[in-house]
Parts: sequence; structure tokens; C-alpha cells
Amino acid sequence: TPLLSGLYVHANTATYDGGGFYLASGQPIIAGGMVVENHAGQQGGGFFLGDSPARIAGMHVYSNTAATGAGFYLDGPFAFSANTIPIIANNYVRHNVSANQGGGFYFRQAIAGLVNNVIADNQAAGGAALYLWASSPQLFHNTLAQNTGASAILLTHKPGQVWPPIVPIPSRPTFTNTIVVSHTVGVVVDSTGLPAPLQNQATLYGTLWYGNGSDTGGAGPVVREDDVTGDPRFTCTGDLPACLNPYHILTDSAALDAGVPVALALPGTDLFVDIDLEQRPSGAGYDIGADEVVQEGYNVWLIPAFSAQTIQPGETATHTHWLLNTGSQTDTYTLTHHSSTGWATLLADSPLTLGPQTSATVQLVVSAPVDATSGLSDTTILTATSAQAQANALDVTHVLTGAVADLAVHKQADVERVTPGEAVRFTLTVSRTGELTGTLHLTDTVVPTAALAAWTFPSACDGELAAGRITCAWALPQEDIFSDIFDIVITTTETYTGLLVNTAWVGSNPAALEPDYSN
Repeated sequence: TPLLSGLYVHANTATYDGGGFYLASGQPIIAGGMVVENHAGQQGGGFFLGDSPARIAGMHVYSNTAATGAGFYLDGPFAFSANTIPIIANNYVRHNVSANQGGGFYFRQAIAGLVNNVIADNQAAGGAALYLWASSPQLFHNTLAQNTGASAILLTHKPGQVWPPIVPIPSRPTFTNTIVVSHTVGVVVDSTGLPAPLQNQATLYGTLWYGNGSDTGGAGPVVREDDVTGDPRFTCTGDLPACLNPYHILTDSAALDAGVPVALALPGTDLFVDIDLEQRPSGAGYDIGADEVVQEGYNVWLIPAFSAQTIQPGETATHTHWLLNTGSQTDTYTLTHHSSTGWATLLADSPLTLGPQTSATVQLVVSAPVDATSGLSDTTILTATSAQAQANALDVTHVLTGAVADLAVHKQADVERVTPGEAVRFTLTVSRTGELTGTLHLTDTVVPTAALAAWTFPSACDGELAAGRITCAWALPQEDIFSDIFDIVITTTETYTGLLVNTAWVGSNPAALEPDYSN
């Protein structure tokens, strides 16, 4: 878990992967510096990430070359959690050239978070900015401009096969508040030929489209909401020293205040700042793209503006907000709250002084009395007021009596690959943090059944090998926190080669179980 900063990584050559950086697992933080003119013979001219939940921020990734993924190549991880997801934020990824796919980024069965990046002037045959192969990253406030190739973004899938039956793994990314400007085609989505959720799909919220030959293409679906059209009005699009802040927006930009509100979907607070670490949002709303324009001397936000929680009688709920001074002047705020039931307590100093472009955490604790009845709610209005500006947030706390279920199932294989005839052990951990009692049901399915020669599982379970299905049921104990760990060992046949998919469901009602797709 190293911290690397102040870097200048220049003109290195890798025969295979990772011209500038090769990150194999680990959780490095790489912040501040330049990765310039490096070359990889195969993948990842600037960065190669192999299942690495790295955090890469404030880098200039310029003029790197590779056969695939000239700027970044992410090979996994294929899981989403605060501990496993790479975060790539506040970077300039420009002038990188791929001989094949992925001028800026290539994702291979990867899930990542991209925030506040300028991805511009890159070149590749397919996906000049982003190439996604069976990948589903989440992207917030990125600027994609003037990338040269058949498309800026290309989504495709890991192919399936008819026999033995293997389903394809699609790409299903989400883009929020993205500028897509000056490309041959903005987004191309291939089709798997199957319905959702096995179909590739690009979902875009609050996108500014401008100057593209065509905004979308391909046989797969593109979901678009809250589109904006118009000139982004960039400050400049060149390089130093003539262009100091490339791809920033002017105050008459169509991107100004035109974005959609952003949910807190990623770990950290990257969503509260732009590429220059200025507070976001500023003004009347979120700007689209990597840059947020600071328009006013005095402006304040409470983020999130709405919070809802459910508790039982005698319990407490904590609503956490961030108070953002998004103006250019120091300001002092008086914090007040009005609780409909009187249950709320404010945990923050008042008055509170914040310098320009700074923030503070504000918490509101709601304590339900032990005699509160089910169905009661507390509604609290939180207000931050200065002589020049005001912001509000609404916190709703519901009281619910009876059992509250909080169930989860985590599954992990002891190896990533097996040869035909070998065994693989899946370790399942079932946990409950609520007060659900009664019988807990678990279903574990394995496909294709042609891959199954034999299996072993706990005595509390039953299995039907021909159907590839194991079912378990056991009584839950009374304590609030409960977990159980057990193994399922699957022996494969001597003749099968291909993908082995194991999916687990857990719940109190076996007819309405929700799947855990960690395969």
C-alpha cells in the first residue's frame, strides 16, 4: 500500500505490459506527477492495473503508446466495494496512441470509478477514449473530447457459447454528467443478442453532446436521460505553455449548472470537487464535465440535500452531511434545525466559519424514544445560513417495529482457474445484522451442469447434481449478529472446458430471493 507522489515517469519501454507502471494487486496511492512517452509492447502504455484497487489522482498521462490501452489498461477487478474498486480521479489523459483498442482506457472485466478526468486527443481504432470489454465502470464528471478513431466509447462483451452453455458477460457502465464532444461517433454499443441483464448497455445521465458525427451507434441499447446540447465553450484545447488549463469551461458554456444531482456511489469525497479541487457544485447546480466554474463570491451547499433512515424504538440514526463553501470568499454559517418530534440533536459547532472552497462535516442524530410506535416519523429541516447565502437539507427518520432483516452472502473461490477433472472450493459466508428469526434459506446454482462430476456440501443442504442446484435451510439464532461459514466443493468433469458460474441467493422467503452475482 505505498504512497507515491511528485513523480516524473518518462520514456520507459516494457516488452509486454505496463510501460510506465505495472500494478499487480496491492492498493497503492499514486498522486501528483507525470507519466509521459512510455511504451508497452502489448498492454498499458502509461498504467497497467492487474486486479489492483489503486487510487490514481492528479496525474498527467500524456503521449504514451501501446498495442492496447495506451493510457490505462485495467485487467480486473470484477467486483465493487470500497476495498476492491480502483478510483481514477482528477487526471489529464491526453495524446495517448493505441495501435488497436483503447486510446485513453481499456477495461477488461473490470469495475472502476472514474471522476473528474479530461480524456482528450487520444487515438485508437476502437474506443479512442474508452474501450470496455465485459466491464461496468461508473463514471462521474468526465470530459471526453477530440479523441480520434471510429468511436469515443465502445462497449462489447465476453462472448458466450451454445454448448457447453456459457452466458456472455456484458458491459453495463453508467456515465453521469459527461461531456462528449467532437468525435466520429460518441458511444458505440455492441449487442450480445440476448435480453437484459445479459445485454450490453450504456446508461448516460446529464450528457452534453456537441460536434459529433453521430452521438450513438451500434446494435446495443443506449439509455439517455437529461441530455444537453450546445457548445461547451472550452477555455482552450492546446498544451502548455500556450494553454494553461485545457478543456475548462467558460461562464457561457452549455455545461454550466446543467448537470444532474450526483448520488454518493463511490468511496471518498471525490464527487465534491472538480479537477482543480474546487468545490462541486458551485452556483445553481452541478456543471457537466471535469471542470466546475466558481461563479460567485458567496455560495453554500449541504450535500446530500435529502437523507432517509429507518430505526426501531430506542435506537438512534445519524444523518451525515457535508457543508460546502463553494464561493470565493470566507463565510460564517449559523446552523439550525427544526425537528417535527423533537428527537433530533445537531452535532456541529455553530456558528461555523469556512474559507473559500473548503468543507466541513455536519451530523444530525435522531433518537427515537423506547415507547415510540411503528409508523411514527421524524422530519428535520437542517439549515446553514450566512449573511449572504443559505442551504437546506431534509432528514427523515422512520420508526419500524418488528424484525428487521439485514442479510448478506459472500462467496469466494479458492482458485481462479481449474483444469478439467480438478476440484474447486467455494467458501460461503452468510451473515445477518438485524433481528430476523425463523428459517433462513440459501440456494446455490452451478452452470453448466455438463461441468459437474461430483460435489460435497454441508449436511444441512440438499443437492440435485443434474440440475446444478444446492439448497440449504437452517434456523436462525436469537442474537442480533449472526454469521455462518461453510464450503461447497465442486469436482469438474474430465472433458469440460469453459466458464464455471456459481451464483448464491439467501433470504427468509425462498420464492423471492435476490441474487448475489459474485461468481
